[in-house]
Amino acid sequence: APAVAGAAALLREHLRTRHGLDRPSSALLKALLITATRPLSPCQRQAPPAVGYPDFDQGFGRLDLSRLLPCEGMPAGRQLLWADVDNHDPDALQSGLPLGAPGFTPHRYRVQVTGDGGPLTLTLCWTDAPGSGVQNDLQLGIVLTDGRQLLGNDTHLYQRDFAPTDPEARRAMDRTNTVEQIRVDAPPVGTLVIRVWARNTVVLTQGYALVVCGPVSGALTRVD
Repeated sequence: APAVAGAAALLREHLRTRHGLDRPSSALLKALLITATRPLSPCQRQAPPAVGYPDFDQGFGRLDLSRLLPCEGMPAGRQLLWADVDNHDPDALQSGLPLGAPGFTPHRYRVQVTGDGGPLTLTLCWTDAPGSGVQNDLQLGIVLTDGRQLLGNDTHLYQRDFAPTDPEARRAMDRTNTVEQIRVDAPPVGTLVIRVWARNTVVLTQGYALVVCGPVSGALTRVD
């Protein structure tokens, strides 16, 4: 906990001094910290219950800010991009809205993948309303230029109704966590399409933080 608190302070300083962001949301800081994690091996436990990754022992892994902040030896093409949407923002998400409403889902973003900055990590995080279990359920998905479609936490198998070896596991949505992450070790070059949507919102509108770190260039552009 002390190490994570110190890392959060360093991140706030970086956002303020390098990017002019004085008041990042708690969701953005959490998304950045989780983006900077490094999975420990083995990341999937074979003993029952088989929960996949993230798991109950390491979560998303060991925190390592060198995976996120500028440092010696970092991949030359690595960039850090984000979107930080407040709960009261007109673009905050809400399920059940008519087509064309500001919070209608999904929200789509585009970013250019260059292929020269190591692995690609995307993290979606939101500060949920209080209650038993997840109240406002958001989802993260991407479409790569090679046609692959990936969903957030696609290797997390806890409370899902299929065997851990089922290949359809990657098509199932995680409905039990308020953090979703996608990692691509060797992302194909080209335009990456990112989708964020509200599967269900029980309490008001829901803001979110989306972080993209890896071999990308330009801006994280909202296209809808």
